[in-house]
Amino acid sequence: MFSCHVQSMFFKYLSLVTLTVLASLGFSKFPQASELAIDSAGIALGGKATGFNLGSAYYKELYPWLQAGGGLNYQSLKDDDQKASHFRLKAGIQFNMDGAIPNAFFLELGLARRDKIGGYLQFGKRIDMGRGISFRPNLEVISAGGTMLAFNILSVSWFF
Repeated sequence: MFSCHVQSMFFKYLSLVTLTVLASLGFSKFPQASELAIDSAGIALGGKATGFNLGSAYYKELYPWLQAGGGLNYQSLKDDDQKASHFRLKAGIQFNMDGAIPNAFFLELGLARRDKIGGYLQFGKRIDMGRGISFRPNLEVISAGGTMLAFNILSVSWFF
């Protein structure tokens, strides 16, 4: 695992990149699309804990290959006989691969806050269903207040 100094430098660098991208929202020369993503029926795994994930996020297109945004998630976790519920905030950048955004693979990384500030990485594939709606299954790794792996199975995006 990273030493505290390396991890601190990584999060400072990631914060700077995220803030730079978010600050440039109004300066893109491309037409900008907005995306509202809903993650539901997610399955979360962390250590011995299992649970579910439900959330929403908003992304703004900066370039056809780059979006910036953030979201709010609710997680309910169970570890043997203990239960815990958390809200998690996230902000980051999303790289789109494979052409048009409504049908692209995506890789997202950024900062998250649950009990503590940490990072997250999300990878998935949008499948265009028409009328501005895409099916969006994805896998997410979060290390904010403990490491968690989430499979967001029933996730959709609406483009406007």
